[in-house]
Amino acid sequence: MINKRVGVAVNAFSQNQTLVSELKTHFKICDFNETGKRLEGTDLIEFLKPCECAIISLEKLNAEILKHLPNLKVIGKYGVGLDNINFQLLEKNNIKLLYTSGVNRYEVAEMTLGFVISCLRNIHYNSNLNKSFIWNKDGGISIQESIIGIIGLGNIGSEIARLLMLLGAKKILYFDIERKQNLENKILQYSTIEDLLSRADVITIHIPGEKNENYLNNDLISKIKKGSSIINTSRGCILDYDSIFKALEDDKLSNLCLDVYPNEPFFEEIIKNPKILCTPHISGNSNQAKLKMGRSVIKNLLSHYEN
Repeated sequence: MINKRVGVAVNAFSQNQTLVSELKTHFKICDFNETGKRLEGTDLIEFLKPCECAIISLEKLNAEILKHLPNLKVIGKYGVGLDNINFQLLEKNNIKLLYTSGVNRYEVAEMTLGFVISCLRNIHYNSNLNKSFIWNKDGGISIQESIIGIIGLGNIGSEIARLLMLLGAKKILYFDIERKQNLENKILQYSTIEDLLSRADVITIHIPGEKNENYLNNDLISKIKKGSSIINTSRGCILDYDSIFKALEDDKLSNLCLDVYPNEPFFEEIIKNPKILCTPHISGNSNQAKLKMGRSVIKNLLSHYEN
């Protein structure tokens, strides 16, 4: 057993008894966040103060917080996305970051595919109309008739493309700062961002939040084909929400699917719009994904301390 103190700030990990038990099997002292909320500021400092190792997800460890954590030497990242990680700051404080890229990519891709189908076939829109006793028989278009646009063809974007091709998508256009010619074929094709936006029936976004704040701004939204749909399961900061919501209200967009938000929880009145399908940041959070992400963290920690 490893004689190190581990502080698990992540709620999803701390509430999963399988992961809790497996971590305790290997580490002598384990502290778990049982508050049911994300720890911030002084609460995060007090929780991690005695720990050499921290397991975090979206918790932000800025310079002010790290200043009060002299014992912290190792961070295990639960989940994907490193937007909340300041690599230079960790290096300056001699803190080692351990993470596994793309560990829950299938789960995010799976849910994104559900959003795609819901948009194309008007599933959530018609369901919301039905609840208001409006009988709308517009069944939309099939995947085989549609053009799907993917912004960002990394781990998740490429998995979505694979699933869409299995379902017989007519055309998949992708835009990425790094062209992936090895993945291209007669269905999956590289496109400029302007061409993608002007042709796609559904646009799904899979780029990091860092350096992409308000990426889909009013200028780019103006280039979107009328009647298309937007899906964001990436990071909440990527969308210019004023412009997105206006495009939805002006019928420029047919549907909007959101799993991430500029602040969470997100309870603005706009989400009552029947064209919006909104979920509480769960795309990468299936039961299987929680186990995969947690076990990946444990495996990384064991590798670090046993080697």
